[in-house]
Amino acid sequence: MINFNGKKYYNPKQAIKHFPVAESTLYYWSNKGTLDLLDIDKFCKENPLEKNDLVAKFYIAEHSLEEKSEEAK
Repeated sequence: MINFNGKKYYNPKQAIKHFPVAESTLYYWSNKGTLDLLDIDKFCKENPLEKNDLVAKFYIAEHSLEEKSEEAK
């Protein structure tokens, strides 16, 4: 999990452990643009990290996961 600008972000593997959502659904929502994702460029610019240092290619905001998992019920 990443904390950035007061928000918590999960990579897809972490998200499926904490929320009742399939990994394929996360990728679908991500590609469709319906999730609030971490701006990785901004995150890396403000931290001493490169994109390749991160575990995942995208991170999903916790509030977005909560909303979407509620909708899916």
